[in-house]
Formats: sequence, structure tokens, C-alpha cells
Amino acid sequence: MTRENILYDNSQTIAENHIDGYLYGAELKGSGGKEWKSAPGKIEHNAIVLVKRGCMTYTMNREEFTVKNHEMKGIPNWATIEEIRYSDDFHGCIIEACDEILMDIFRNNNPLPLDSMFRLSGNNNALSLSRKECSTLFTDIRNIISALGEKQHHFLNELNYAYLYIFTADLASIIWDRHGNGIPDHTLEISRSGIIFQQFLELLGNNIESAHRISFYAEKLCISKQYLSLIVREMTGNTIGKVISKVRAEKALRLLTRTDLSIKQIADRLSFPDQSTFGKFFKRQFGKSPVEYRGNITKKLRV
Repeated sequence: MTRENILYDNSQTIAENHIDGYLYGAELKGSGGKEWKSAPGKIEHNAIVLVKRGCMTYTMNREEFTVKNHEMKGIPNWATIEEIRYSDDFHGCIIEACDEILMDIFRNNNPLPLDSMFRLSGNNNALSLSRKECSTLFTDIRNIISALGEKQHHFLNELNYAYLYIFTADLASIIWDRHGNGIPDHTLEISRSGIIFQQFLELLGNNIESAHRISFYAEKLCISKQYLSLIVREMTGNTIGKVISKVRAEKALRLLTRTDLSIKQIADRLSFPDQSTFGKFFKRQFGKSPVEYRGNITKKLRV
């Protein structure tokens, strides 16, 4: 049975398979589009869009993005989609994966450069691919979609985990060509710096609402603030302060778009001293105040 998905029309589907709550994949062809006037659409899991031909244009959190042929872009699960359109000649694939499977791949197998999420963050453009790179990733996703259909396989989850890992490994190779530094660290040979950075990211995700000082994370990792700052700079190309601010800002964005908490409640939850300080922080990160951002969403809902 074809799965309903806010990112595409079922009439576009060439092939679609999924394991509910785990992994989804679809190959799409042709025009389509959706618009939400009563409430923004929300995807269930993190999505990756790969365009082989044509283009896909969508409005996410009041910003318009376009993914063209031989490009790939991620759509986070905290985003709200107001509108989406596909060109007549569109041909591409979409996969959605739950947080658990993605984190397991990144934590245990580490295929991507640890710093890639920060080196590539802030770049609203899609990842441009060569024809060969696009073809490789397209084949990988097709294999995932096909494997998802093997419902009688006794190890269906493991099978699809393997195919997803192949996709992330091929993607990692492409990213290493552009942003990697030296030879990739593999699981058994990961450096001490890489281990500490992984532990720092996990601590950051679990404590970002209340802990924003470098000293907190350094003490948890039993290292000096200077050493932790050096590792983060080495791994990301950014200061540790910028990395903490980025994660804190994304948490604020999630709370603004996915909850009914007031601006003051969000400021309190993220441990800002007052609403004004939170507003200035948010505007530095996103170019508009929390009130303006939420107001734009409300205005869209009233159209």
C-alpha cells in the first residue's frame, strides 16, 4: 500500500516502500505540489531529497529553497513545510529515516566527517553533485527502496540498515572530497580527539537547555577548557562558543515551531536571563526576532 507523505503526491510515485517508524523511501517522477493553508505540514522523520532531473521548490519555516538536478538537500524533522512544488520534468528520490537509525550509524560507524554538520551548516544551498556522484547516490537509494520491499526477509531491519550505511558511506566519500581533512578516521582507528568530540556532541544534545558554559562540558569530559576548545576548533573550524550557540539556536527554532510555549517560556527553558536577551540571540542567528518569526507562521496560517 502506498504511504501518504506530505513531501510528494502519490501520483508521482514510481516506487515506494517503508518500514513504519524506521525508514521510508520513494522514487518520484513528474510534476506535483501541495500547499498548507490551515496548518503547516510536518514531516515525521529527517528527510533527504536527491534530484536527478528537474527541480523541487519548497517553503520551509517561511524561507524558500530550491533543489535542482544533480543536487541533494536534507530537510530536518523539526521543520514546517508551507508549500512544495515539483517541475514537470522532475525525477528524483526521497528517503526519511528515524533519529535512532541515523544516530546509530553516526555513533557506531562514523562514516561522515565529524565536523561536516558544522562546516556545512549555515549554507542554505543544496549539495551540488557531479553526474557520477548523483548516479551513485541515486542507485544507493533505489537499492534501499527495493530492500524495503523485502517484507518476508527474516532480517529486514538489518538488511536496510546495511543499505543505508552504504548510502551514507558513499555520501561521506563525497563530503570528504570537499570538506575532509586527511584520511578519514574509521571506527577502530578513531583518534582521541574524535572520541572526545563525539562525547562532547552527545553531552551537548542532552544538556543544551541548561548548560551553555564551556567549563561544564570540559568538567564532564575531565579535560581543560583550553583543550576542549582546541579540539572543537580542529574538528569544526569554528569556536566552541559558536558550536554551542548553533545547537542552542536550533533548539529554540524547534520549540518555536513545534510547541505552543510562549516566547518567555522558551527563553526560560533555554536558560536565558530574560526574554530580551533571548530575542537578541535569536535575531543574531536567524535575522529576525522570535516574535517576528512566530508572527510570520501565524500570518501564514490565517491566509
